[in-house]
Amino acid sequence: MLDMLEDILREWGEKSGHLGYLFVHSWGKREQAEYWTKVEFPKIVKKAGITRVTFQELRHTFGTLCAAKGVPVQYTAKYMGHSNIQITYKYYYHPSNADKLENMAPLNTFVRKSLAKAKEASQ
Repeated sequence: MLDMLEDILREWGEKSGHLGYLFVHSWGKREQAEYWTKVEFPKIVKKAGITRVTFQELRHTFGTLCAAKGVPVQYTAKYMGHSNIQITYKYYYHPSNADKLENMAPLNTFVRKSLAKAKEASQ
């Protein structure tokens, strides 16, 4: 978890008396996650003026950003609650187009030089 976010959540938990749970009823009982993802999250999104974003899209963005920023796959899998890292690899750890271009650069340079030498030798 991001240090800053952990600090904010810990402070909220201490003030509210709800250490251990983020989503709780005003009377202190733990709220079901499905309620927040299907009922409350859409209300928050609408109130914020954000159009068309789901909790699952937010979750997918988190996984994608972890992969893009080099977070080891076993940690991302743990953060996302995946039962094994193969799920995480399948959906999040795939090369971007920029990665593909960057990794192909040495081969492109080699091929260009080889073609130039072949052209020069044939003249």
